[in-house]
Amino acid sequence: MLIKCPDCGKEISDQAQSCIHCGCPIKQQKSRLTTVQGVALIAMLLVGLAASAIGVYLYVDCMEFEAMFALVPGLILIVASVPLIIKALQRSKHNK
Repeated sequence: MLIKCPDCGKEISDQAQSCIHCGCPIKQQKSRLTTVQGVALIAMLLVGLAASAIGVYLYVDCMEFEAMFALVPGLILIVASVPLIIKALQRSKHNK
């Protein structure tokens, strides 16, 4: 990806250590998972797990219809949060 040099304004690679045009050193910005994003992802996963556990409990207790109201949203939250967590962890490792 190309960025603009803060000194001369010409386009350079975002991986460059310094500008190839003027020699200005380029600070490498690390995009880290913010605390708020991390807490939100973990909360989403935990709510999904809790809802799924309630759904399984209701299903075992022979309340199949009621179980679907907890199980389905719980599974959706889990399926939605796991890839986001994996992607965030990969980004975090890549930037270290």
